[in-house]
Amino acid sequence: MPLTVCSSTAVSWTLFAFACHPTVQAKLRAELRTCPTDSPTMDQLNSLPYLESVVREALRLYAPVSGTHRIAMHDAEIPLQKPFTDKQGVLRGTVRYEKPYLGVALRWDGLTFSWMMATGCQKAIWWSSLLEC
Repeated sequence: MPLTVCSSTAVSWTLFAFACHPTVQAKLRAELRTCPTDSPTMDQLNSLPYLESVVREALRLYAPVSGTHRIAMHDAEIPLQKPFTDKQGVLRGTVRYEKPYLGVALRWDGLTFSWMMATGCQKAIWWSSLLEC
């Protein structure tokens, strides 16, 4: 995906988030007004902690790229926070990634697919005070 599409998507969703959360927009606007110039340097922008938080939160909630493929280089077993029951009725507390198969739900020639947008909205992964997705 071209960089311009990712950037414009990120900006669009960030503006949408501002429309949904005007107090966040007002707080960021107040922080941005502390800059002494209309054309701040990267050092000046990097010194704005709320701007950093807003950008990271917008990218977490509204990832421009919704998912990614990964290939396991080695066999691995990943522990899960909450066990699940697989389709054979076995309670699993880990996910095994074995070459050439990856993942429990998706087995596709050694590939697994990670849904970033779904992961970004999981309160169990992040924290309980998330903005609603």
